[in-house]
This record gives sequence, C-alpha cells and structure tokens, in this order.
Amino acid sequence: MRAAKAQALIAGRDYVAPDDVQAVLPQTIAHRLVPVGDAGRGAAEQVVAMAEAVPLK
Repeated sequence: MRAAKAQALIAGRDYVAPDDVQAVLPQTIAHRLVPVGDAGRGAAEQVVAMAEAVPLK
C-alpha cells in the first residue's frame, strides 16, 4: 500500500489508482512468491503475467 501511495505521489496525485498498484506490484510482491519451475520465467515476470490477466475496470 505504501509503495502504491508513493507511486501516486510521484505521479502528482493524492490518490491511488489501479495503475499505481500494477506499477509497483512486481517489485513489491515477487520476493514473496516461489516461481513455478517450468514456467520459464522468474517471480517478477510471473507477477506481471498474473496482473495482466486481471482486467482493470
């Protein structure tokens, strides 16, 4: 949450948008995941793939 708030502040906003969460998600959550060995990509890339699979409304 703090990283998303910081991202919004850097963007010049005083509120967090879904894009802010998606922007910081790979860097802030990838270290908590165990990558799937046969996926052919690391934890950060897997987080990006998951985030892209969920549409923003």
